[in-house]
Amino acid sequence: MLQDPAAIELIPPDTRAGVAALARRLPEAMHGFGFEIRTQPETSQVDFYTSVTARGGGREAWAAFQPALVDASPADAEAWQRVGAFARRWAAPTSPLYARVDTVFLEFDAPFTSGRPPSIFARLETDVGDGGQQWKQTIPAINEITAVLFGQPVGGATRTLLESAFRALPAGGRIVDVAAMLPRGSLAVRLFIALPRAHLARYLGDLGWTDGQPTLARIDEALLGGCSHLSLQIDVGERLGSRVGIELSGAGAQDAANDWPAIGGRLQRLGFCSPRRAEALARWPGIGAPSGALSAEGGRWPTQVVRVLSHVKLIVDPSHPPGHPPGHPPSRLPGHSVEAKVYLWATRRYVPLT
Repeated sequence: MLQDPAAIELIPPDTRAGVAALARRLPEAMHGFGFEIRTQPETSQVDFYTSVTARGGGREAWAAFQPALVDASPADAEAWQRVGAFARRWAAPTSPLYARVDTVFLEFDAPFTSGRPPSIFARLETDVGDGGQQWKQTIPAINEITAVLFGQPVGGATRTLLESAFRALPAGGRIVDVAAMLPRGSLAVRLFIALPRAHLARYLGDLGWTDGQPTLARIDEALLGGCSHLSLQIDVGERLGSRVGIELSGAGAQDAANDWPAIGGRLQRLGFCSPRRAEALARWPGIGAPSGALSAEGGRWPTQVVRVLSHVKLIVDPSHPPGHPPGHPPSRLPGHSVEAKVYLWATRRYVPLT
């Protein structure tokens, strides 16, 4: 897979080698994998992420996984212990995670050493309801996610702000993922929120995020196009983090996220993506040639790797002055610091025998 021409063009050789070594250390139960690509500059860092699902014994296999930590610092080894404790709790039928978490994503920041822990994203399963109902349904799972992954319960101010993030949800809004960014040493809880685009500015304003609203309005006008829904990322600690992420993905926006000629063209016009990088990204989607794979019965079945452009994310940070992030060329979108990323994804599927 990493020798595919699309991967070779987008992912530097040292990153491909690091990902291959990392993948060999992970359990075979991982469901799919992907890459986080910075669109500018073209030589910037590429991160790796993968997932494990509750279905088919995936969470039990992950709970039994023992990582090799030969080069781990004491802090990293301790973080890996918390990751293992979380995996075991998820596989325990008595845990609230067992019923409320269907999929877990692991994101590894480069460089990929065996000792560096991943960030953990737990995808919540909630019934349809308003934000208050979602909070009541998921707070036992959130309490366990944060206590296990951070090694301590969240403080009172963080819990209050978390509850506010739920209760402020507009109609049609939902908290999708709860994440702990372990390699970054932060105790803030990252929330991934799906909501109608029309309510984005008001929702952030209700949570006290106001400094970046002018830049957000420019993004809306220039890039979001016909997206009716999108995803929002916020960091919840004792106060709301200054950085927010806006994703073209989620319910109602899949067509926009996957319409790369349109999205890529807008990113180019705004100075977030070079024509060369846009062309390379456009070649990522596709289906690899069938290859043999062992079945559960010991036979060989042909499989294919299916590659898609998962989503595009813009990060707005009012704590930086107007202009552009260090090392990034200036965009044509005036306002606060804005960075663009594209997320690639790939899964393996079995080819029906004829």
